[in-house]
Amino acid sequence: MHTVPCPRIGYPPRCRERAIIVYHDWIQDFERRLALHDEGVFALARDLELRTDWRVQAGIAGFPPPPVRAGLTPDVVCDRGAATPPVVFEVELPETLVRRDTIARLRTLVEREYDARLVLIADDDDHAEAIHGAGRLLRCAGLEMRVAAISPRTETLTGSDW
Repeated sequence: MHTVPCPRIGYPPRCRERAIIVYHDWIQDFERRLALHDEGVFALARDLELRTDWRVQAGIAGFPPPPVRAGLTPDVVCDRGAATPPVVFEVELPETLVRRDTIARLRTLVEREYDARLVLIADDDDHAEAIHGAGRLLRCAGLEMRVAAISPRTETLTGSDW
């Protein structure tokens, strides 16, 4: 049976309850992903701050905000001195790499000749597979970028060369 909303009262109560449950589940998943992203940005920025002499700027509390680059605010920007272009990091969940706007954002950074790098959020055991899969996807999109993986909870970073 197909339920059609009444123009005056909307959906029947049982349909409203289902819509609220579905929306609640979607919001919880969105908030979980957003928290993972923020944890990944923080772990990456802290790692860069500890292991390099670069000036680290990140879109997370505890770090100065990154400047706009190519019309975008990257997750992490590191100034490496006047003679070297800044290195720009985008932290992504693997599933966001299939989004057109994510690829467009990465393409903009690469085309502006920044040293743009991608850091994927993945469990420790999945780092190698995540890096390989992201590299393949980026090559299919015509992008050449260095890819690393980070596990925010254990602060394990794989594929970094800094």
